[in-house]
Amino acid sequence: MHPKVRRYATTPERGQTVVLVAVFMMSLMGMATFAIDMGSWYQSKRAVQAAADAAALAGASRLPVSSSAATTAASAEYQKNGLGSDSVSYQVTTNQHSSDSLTVTATRVVPTWFAKLFGYNSTTITATSRATVQSFQQVVPNQNVMPWGVL
Repeated sequence: MHPKVRRYATTPERGQTVVLVAVFMMSLMGMATFAIDMGSWYQSKRAVQAAADAAALAGASRLPVSSSAATTAASAEYQKNGLGSDSVSYQVTTNQHSSDSLTVTATRVVPTWFAKLFGYNSTTITATSRATVQSFQQVVPNQNVMPWGVL
């Protein structure tokens, strides 16, 4: 045998690379879960919130007519913007005067992608929006503007 060639004896450290790769892959899957699934959930939250906001504003515009007209208008607007699988509730509420607000609460079950590996198959997204109708009691000089807004 050549004097410069060494033979390496097998040591109990063989196979550590497999363990390290397995641990790294699990942490990589955790990061993918965080990035992809959380992004999907955030996008769903924004979509549900936008649909609830639109429904609340459409319904509040019909509150001076009647509560049922407001609920019907809000429901029609949510059907245009939301999903048919969403669970939506409409409630005429009081903010400053009796029955001057419409509150829309929408719930959507969103599936997961990578979180299924960790036992999470879906998550529930909920959004609430309230719109209030206000009217002038009196006109004050230089303050006769009535803005619209979502609370």
